[in-house]
Amino acid sequence: MVAATLFGGLAVAGCSGDGLKDLEAVPTQEVVTTDSSTPQASPSDEVPTIGEDAQVVPEVPEAPNNVAVASWDKAEIFTLAWYTPYESGSSAVLSYHISYLEPGSSTWADLMDVDAVTGQDRYLQDIRIATFGTYGFRVTATNAAGASPAGEVLGVQLD
Repeated sequence: MVAATLFGGLAVAGCSGDGLKDLEAVPTQEVVTTDSSTPQASPSDEVPTIGEDAQVVPEVPEAPNNVAVASWDKAEIFTLAWYTPYESGSSAVLSYHISYLEPGSSTWADLMDVDAVTGQDRYLQDIRIATFGTYGFRVTATNAAGASPAGEVLGVQLD
């Protein structure tokens, strides 16, 4: 049995295992006070606890933040930078995926994957642009639950 306290003194209860099924509203535990400083639970009303078979609902991470050009090393090489998502979802970020949009195209193409490093909050990746024009770059974060939505699109112009 799984329970979570909601507004209005109610809790949602359901069976664990295959996830929450047959949800119903149940009253929350009544508190009995034996003296002015020690509240105790009423022995007749037990609140269900999360058992060993409870499952965490997988959540993908938020998009990476502050995608930007960190530097231009040469005419056609620049360093793409981004920060880890504010929220990593239900598990740690495992990797980042960079995709790009070529000048005149409307289809995003895969560029590369970058492994996440525990404790690192800023990432840098050198990228070479071969053709003149404006490119779009975006970064997604992936954890065990899947990929985040695409982050902000960065436009890079090579003249």
